[in-house]
Amino acid sequence: MTRRRRGGPPGERPAPQTSHQHGDRTQSKGSRRQSDEGVLAGRDQAERDCGDWWMSTALQAVRAMASTGREFQAFDLVESFRVPEPDHPNRWGALLARAARQGVIVAVGATPSRRLSTAQSLTRTWRGVP
Repeated sequence: MTRRRRGGPPGERPAPQTSHQHGDRTQSKGSRRQSDEGVLAGRDQAERDCGDWWMSTALQAVRAMASTGREFQAFDLVESFRVPEPDHPNRWGALLARAARQGVIVAVGATPSRRLSTAQSLTRTWRGVP
């Protein structure tokens, strides 16, 4: 008895891979471009959904933290500047991405989060641009 490969009849060889590999998933260049566009659209949507007050308050804190020259993570803005938690945790990403696009900060690495609710998941670290 011959074993069947997934996705085709017995004995059929799989087509050569000409697309971008993602672990055990395959993604064509066209769908990867659509995926990238979707990520950008999602980021822009997250920025639009942040309230103007929260975004402007949090951006002031990012600028102040950036001026220290220290490496920081989003939770430092809560601890040091009492920035209130946003309505959704993804807003932090929108905030920091905007500050990076404005040239205020640059990503420098990742470290376990000090936020208790995240069970020390990795979070990006940032530093102000001199």
